[in-house]
This record gives sequence, C-alpha cells and structure tokens, in this order.
Amino acid sequence: MQAAPSAMVDTYRKLRTLGRGRLAKVVLCEHMSDGERFAMKKFRTAALRRERWWDDDAGVYRSAL
Repeated sequence: MQAAPSAMVDTYRKLRTLGRGRLAKVVLCEHMSDGERFAMKKFRTAALRRERWWDDDAGVYRSAL
C-alpha cells in the first residue's frame, strides 16, 4: 500500500537543487530513516498544461497533460 503523496514528501529531506529546466526542477533528496540519496524530479504542472506542440502525423496540436 502506498502512502498519500503529502506523507511521502514528508519522509524525505531536500538537500540541494541539481538542475532547473523550463518544465521541471531536479532536487537531490535523502530518505530520513535510512539516509539513502536520490534525485527527485518535480514538474511544474501548470507549465505542462500550457505546453503544446504540433503533431504532424495526426495534424493537430497536442498537450503534455
């Protein structure tokens, strides 16, 4: 069983930002109980909703979400 997203975020400590892009940010995180480190990518959902591109095969505009 998975925990709720807000509960999952509370179990990790953000150490530093590794990189930023137009649609997302990558943060170095550490699990509080065992100290395991990993990179977490956090998407800007509002920007993703606005992002559109032309699909040549279908002949229509597509969105990321």
